[in-house]
Amino acid sequence: MNEQSSRIPSGVIGFDKLVHGGFREHSVNVIIADPGCGKSTFCWQYCSNDLNTPALYVSLEQNINSVLRD
Repeated sequence: MNEQSSRIPSGVIGFDKLVHGGFREHSVNVIIADPGCGKSTFCWQYCSNDLNTPALYVSLEQNINSVLRD
């Protein structure tokens, strides 16, 4: 199978190039990093790109008002 065809683009500028075209098809991905580096922004962008792929955003630190405000 072609490496490129088994990937789903995130739609987040610059990210797909870093990960060779996007997320692996049928994969589960966890975004982990230090506070303030853009995890929530990345996940919000991915979920709002309407790429016809299921996405679930779970945050254990932020409340809904701060996510919608930011």
